[in-house]
Amino acid sequence: MMPPFNVNFEEMKRKEAQNHFDWFISQVPERMNILNKYSNVDLDFSPKSLVELWEYFIPLIQLVDLSPLQEEEISKNVPDGLRKVLLNKMNRNGLTTETSAISLDIATYFGEYFLRNHHQIKWGFVTKPRSLFYRTLYQ
Repeated sequence: MMPPFNVNFEEMKRKEAQNHFDWFISQVPERMNILNKYSNVDLDFSPKSLVELWEYFIPLIQLVDLSPLQEEEISKNVPDGLRKVLLNKMNRNGLTTETSAISLDIATYFGEYFLRNHHQIKWGFVTKPRSLFYRTLYQ
């Protein structure tokens, strides 16, 4: 699930964030269909589906050593605190492209699960404050 544009989240203007959000939401049904097809899990938004999805995913997780190019991308594009964690000498592994794609689809399903089971929750995005928690969480 790659957006048709490439702007760093921290640099997005409100309109760019809205466009990215709209694109993401438009992709959810297709991503759920693909996840359902490949996982063969009944994605019925039940707690059981979360367990079955996790059982499907665990054996598929594959790690690879970060390449110098990937380390450079992390250095340029990841917030400072999280960057320190990702580039820690003890943590030089990354997910394969396939594992990352599946994990994004599963994360989207988790979001949909919570939306459908807790009606006060909704998809959304924020543009302010720029000092969001993830920027300082790992500092």
